[in-house]
Amino acid sequence: MINEANPGRPAGAGEHRLSRASVGRFSLYLRHLEGLLREGVSKVSSGQLGEATGVTDAQVRKDLASLAQVRRDLSSVGSFGHPGIGYGTE
Repeated sequence: MINEANPGRPAGAGEHRLSRASVGRFSLYLRHLEGLLREGVSKVSSGQLGEATGVTDAQVRKDLASLAQVRRDLSSVGSFGHPGIGYGTE
């Protein structure tokens, strides 16, 4: 089925946009996650990621949830993080 508003997108695909501020924070998250990977760390909580990047844990969760939704819209991945466990660093 074709999305009449945007023929290049499947019908039912949401119009999820990331704010410029969120996109800017992703580079901070990425840099920190790359450092954790070099140290052999495999999981990080939103609180730890937020503390390391100067962002609240709630904002980290919101940013990553937005990113996960966009990724789902693009049919790239399924779930992104796990409550009580954290996010994979890879």
